[in-house]
Amino acid sequence: MQQSKDFDKLWDSLPEFHYEPPERNAPCPWAVEFKGWVARLIQPLFTQPDNLTAILHAKIDLQDGYFQFRADAPKQHRNTVGDGGHACIFAVYEQSYRLLRQLERNVAPSPLAVIAPEEDTETAPGLYIGEQSS
Repeated sequence: MQQSKDFDKLWDSLPEFHYEPPERNAPCPWAVEFKGWVARLIQPLFTQPDNLTAILHAKIDLQDGYFQFRADAPKQHRNTVGDGGHACIFAVYEQSYRLLRQLERNVAPSPLAVIAPEEDTETAPGLYIGEQSS
C-alpha cells in the first residue's frame, strides 16, 4: 500500500504539535490597546499630581474613551466583566478609574470623609415623653 506509506512518511516529517492555551486572565488585544490609550491619558498626571482639574478631566476622558472602545469592540468583548477567561476592556477601565479616584482623593478628600464638628445641642424647651412637669 503505497498510499499508507506516503501518509506515514508525511506524518512523521511534521513537527510535533503542542497546543498551549492562552494564559488565564491574560488581556485580550482590545484590552492591550485600551490600556495603551489609558496610559497616555494618565501619564501626564504624575508630573502634576496636585492638579485637580486635570484629574477630573482625565476621569471624564476615561469615561468617554471606554464607551468609545466598547462600541468599537467585537460583541464578545463588550460585556466581559467577570471571569470570561481573559481580562477585557472593562477590567482596564475599572483599574484605571480606581487609580484616578485615588489621585483625586489625594488632592481633595471625599466630603464624606470630613467629619463636621459637633454642634452644641441644647435641649429644646418643652415636655417630652417620660418627663414630669414641675
